[in-house]
Amino acid sequence: MSFIFPPEYRLRTREDFSRLRQAKRFQCQGLVCVYQINQLDHGRLGMAVSTKFGHSAHRHQLKRYMREVFRQHPVRNISIDILLIPRITARDMSDPSCRLLALFNQLSQKFNHHD
Repeated sequence: MSFIFPPEYRLRTREDFSRLRQAKRFQCQGLVCVYQINQLDHGRLGMAVSTKFGHSAHRHQLKRYMREVFRQHPVRNISIDILLIPRITARDMSDPSCRLLALFNQLSQKFNHHD
């Protein structure tokens, strides 16, 4: 397994993000997950971390956690686009990877995907 996060697994364009505005969403431990089925054979991840969340080092560290957990989780093999939006209440997460795993597990169960 490579340690890079390839471009095909990223939500990149404005159209990708705006399409998710009408998508389904749920909240899990201070993280909002917006998701929608895509026409690809894999999942894609997008992140929207507000400047209200904290200084740039804190925001970028959280984004790195999000990408890494997504990269290693089987949810990346499901054909869905995922947008993660951390709430300000999640700013003081002691273990963000644990919360992200719980969120991705919950999303996997919604699609009955087990690896």
